Amino acid sequence: MQLANRGIVFVMVICAFGALLVAQSSSQDAGKATQAPEAGRYQMIVGKDASSYIIFDSGTGRYWVNGPIGPQPDAAWRAYSSPIEKAAK
Repeated sequence: MQLANRGIVFVMVICAFGALLVAQSSSQDAGKATQAPEAGRYQMIVGKDASSYIIFDSGTGRYWVNGPIGPQPDAAWRAYSSPIEKAAK
């Protein structure tokens, strides 16, 4: 009788372990599906004195600047096209 009980316990442990593996793999797949396709596409660079910002779009190469950079001392957002697009034209 004890041998039969051990067999049942062994089968239950194997089933529990299999269920744990299935649950683990399905939860990892769900995390990948919810990630936005733009994750990591935009990058932000902050100037040394934190008065200027650059947002770079790695998908298109475009970038936006806010703050006193170069000869333009105003703090309005300015959009620039990709340097690759300019070279191709």
